[in-house]
Amino acid sequence: MTIEEIYKKADNIIITHLMVNDDAMKITQSIGYNGFKRLHRYMAKELMCKHQWLNCIYFDRFRKTFETDISIPTYKPVSFKDHFEKWKTLLEIVFKS
Repeated sequence: MTIEEIYKKADNIIITHLMVNDDAMKITQSIGYNGFKRLHRYMAKELMCKHQWLNCIYFDRFRKTFETDISIPTYKPVSFKDHFEKWKTLLEIVFKS
């Protein structure tokens, strides 16, 4: 695996989690768990910063930009327990890839 592939894989993981946290933020708010909404909002902001930082490093090193190619599994839990189970499953999927 080349260094470019490692950067791209890391960015795909970051983008996937950013999108999942964005969905989780909306869903936990809709089921009344505003504390978890704040948690996911914080995590989404942190992931966005990491994504931008990684993009800057990648561009400085290779003079290229990322071409993100990800597919997000459906994430629509209907309860808080369902939210945790689906979130755990999504984390396992991303880190196995």
